[in-house]
Amino acid sequence: MPGYTVTVLGRELSFQANVTEDRLQRVIDLVERRYAQLESQGRTIGKERLLIYVALSLADECLQHADEMEKIDHRVLQLIQTIDTAMHQTLESA
Repeated sequence: MPGYTVTVLGRELSFQANVTEDRLQRVIDLVERRYAQLESQGRTIGKERLLIYVALSLADECLQHADEMEKIDHRVLQLIQTIDTAMHQTLESA
């Protein structure tokens, strides 16, 4: 597993992760963008609290995407069942 040393929001972090450098940079960019968006709203709160808001925002977005994927998976299964039923009916009537 590759080791990385990165700077996120002015803090240096070292860790190991099974991720490409490109993906890691995309993650860092997302966190920094979300942090900047919340920070620009003019609230005067501490960095730690703002980071909690960033984490909550990203977690909520992740859960929304998971819910969407679950609905898509369910719809795909329904379509497969419909196709399967239609195929069986066609084969039985032939």
